[in-house]
Amino acid sequence: MGLATRVWILLASIQFSSDQAIPGLMPRPILTSGELPVFYWGRDYVGATESYLIAGLFRLFRFWSWLVFVPALIASLALSPLTWSLGNRLGMWHSGMVTTGR
Repeated sequence: MGLATRVWILLASIQFSSDQAIPGLMPRPILTSGELPVFYWGRDYVGATESYLIAGLFRLFRFWSWLVFVPALIASLALSPLTWSLGNRLGMWHSGMVTTGR
Protein backbone atom coordinates (compact mmCIF):
# COMPACT_ATOMS: atom_id res chain seq x y z
CA MET A 1 0.00 0.00 0.00
CA GLY A 2 2.91 2.34 0.77
CA LEU A 3 4.46 1.73 -2.67
CA ALA A 4 1.13 2.26 -4.42
CA THR A 5 0.56 5.53 -2.56
CA ARG A 6 4.07 6.78 -3.33
CA VAL A 7 3.76 5.96 -7.05
CA TRP A 8 0.32 7.58 -7.18
CA ILE A 9 1.69 10.78 -5.62
CA LEU A 10 4.61 10.71 -8.04
CA LEU A 11 2.33 10.41 -11.07
CA ALA A 12 -0.14 13.00 -9.75
CA SER A 13 2.61 15.59 -9.27
CA ILE A 14 4.59 15.02 -12.43
CA GLN A 15 6.15 18.50 -12.25
CA PHE A 16 9.46 19.03 -10.54
CA SER A 17 9.55 21.18 -7.45
CA SER A 18 12.43 22.74 -5.56
CA ASP A 19 12.61 19.53 -3.50
CA GLN A 20 13.79 17.66 -6.61
CA ALA A 21 15.59 20.51 -8.40
CA ILE A 22 18.66 20.82 -6.20
CA PRO A 23 19.33 17.06 -5.82
CA GLY A 24 18.66 16.74 -9.56
CA LEU A 25 21.14 19.47 -10.54
CA MET A 26 23.97 18.47 -8.21
CA PRO A 27 24.85 15.15 -9.94
CA ARG A 28 26.20 16.92 -13.03
CA PRO A 29 29.22 18.55 -11.31
CA ILE A 30 29.68 15.36 -9.27
CA LEU A 31 30.00 13.35 -12.49
CA THR A 32 31.78 15.86 -14.73
CA SER A 33 34.17 17.86 -12.55
CA GLY A 34 34.62 15.55 -9.58
CA GLU A 35 32.96 17.94 -7.16
CA LEU A 36 32.32 16.30 -3.77
CA PRO A 37 29.69 18.35 -1.92
CA VAL A 38 28.78 17.50 1.64
CA PHE A 39 25.58 19.55 1.82
CA TYR A 40 22.96 20.61 -0.73
CA TRP A 41 23.65 23.94 -2.38
CA GLY A 42 22.34 26.72 -0.17
CA ARG A 43 21.20 24.32 2.57
CA ASP A 44 23.83 23.76 5.20
CA TYR A 45 21.62 21.37 7.14
CA VAL A 46 20.80 18.68 4.55
CA GLY A 47 23.39 16.14 3.46
CA ALA A 48 24.02 15.48 -0.24
CA THR A 49 23.67 11.69 -0.09
CA GLU A 50 20.65 11.70 -2.38
CA SER A 51 22.61 13.61 -5.05
CA TYR A 52 25.35 10.96 -5.01
CA LEU A 53 22.74 8.23 -5.43
CA ILE A 54 21.16 10.13 -8.33
CA ALA A 55 24.62 10.63 -9.88
CA GLY A 56 25.17 6.87 -9.72
CA LEU A 57 21.81 6.25 -11.38
CA PHE A 58 22.63 8.80 -14.10
CA ARG A 59 25.96 7.09 -14.72
CA LEU A 60 24.31 3.67 -14.99
CA PHE A 61 21.19 4.57 -16.94
CA ARG A 62 22.06 7.92 -18.54
CA PHE A 63 19.95 10.95 -17.79
CA TRP A 64 16.26 10.33 -17.29
CA SER A 65 14.39 12.95 -15.29
CA TRP A 66 12.30 10.37 -13.42
CA LEU A 67 15.50 8.91 -11.87
CA VAL A 68 15.56 11.92 -9.54
CA PHE A 69 12.62 10.36 -7.68
CA VAL A 70 14.10 6.87 -7.26
CA PRO A 71 16.25 7.44 -4.10
CA ALA A 72 13.32 9.05 -2.25
CA LEU A 73 11.04 6.20 -3.31
CA ILE A 74 13.50 3.56 -2.13
CA ALA A 75 14.11 5.39 1.16
CA SER A 76 10.41 5.67 1.92
CA LEU A 77 9.92 1.96 1.19
CA ALA A 78 12.91 0.99 3.32
CA LEU A 79 11.72 3.12 6.23
CA SER A 80 8.20 1.70 6.14
CA PRO A 81 9.07 -1.56 7.99
CA LEU A 82 11.16 0.39 10.50
CA THR A 83 8.26 2.75 11.22
CA TRP A 84 5.91 -0.22 11.56
CA SER A 85 8.26 -1.94 14.01
CA LEU A 86 8.72 1.22 16.07
CA GLY A 87 4.96 1.82 16.15
CA ASN A 88 4.36 -1.75 17.34
CA ARG A 89 6.96 -1.48 20.09
CA LEU A 90 6.01 1.91 21.44
CA GLY A 91 2.26 2.02 20.86
CA MET A 92 -0.70 -0.25 21.13
CA TRP A 93 -1.06 -3.37 18.96
CA HIS A 94 -2.50 -1.48 15.97
CA SER A 95 -0.04 1.45 16.03
CA GLY A 96 2.34 -0.15 13.52
CA MET A 97 -0.46 -0.63 11.02
CA VAL A 98 -1.65 2.95 11.35
CA THR A 99 1.82 4.50 11.02
CA THR A 100 2.66 2.74 7.77
CA GLY A 101 -0.79 2.72 6.20
CA ARG A 102 -0.97 -1.08 6.08
